[in-house]
Amino acid sequence: MCSKRTFPLVSGFLSIDLVNTEVISHGRRHELMVHEQDLLDWLHTMYEQIPSLDREILNISRDEATEILPHIHEFRFTLRENFEGIADGNSINNNWISNLEKTLRMPLTYINLSQVN
Repeated sequence: MCSKRTFPLVSGFLSIDLVNTEVISHGRRHELMVHEQDLLDWLHTMYEQIPSLDREILNISRDEATEILPHIHEFRFTLRENFEGIADGNSINNNWISNLEKTLRMPLTYINLSQVN
């Protein structure tokens, strides 16, 4: 029996929690969502922290998680890049904000995530 992966930086804010699935320790990035099971564990953690999320996110299969995971990584990279830009005082691209808002209103699918980048 394997144990459920835990995620050390959980804020209850989905976008920040997604960015925090890659942590920096001693100047190096460490990926916490390596395998499809890690993604499934993260989705369960998010549902426990944010009960208003649609319970359907817990019903994705391992195959779907495998297909979605690279898109999640790309989406996270885009979020991190923009969050870091904001923290550095840079203005953010309005088109990116519009696309992000549209994506967040849709059900979570890998197609939606790939459209935000």
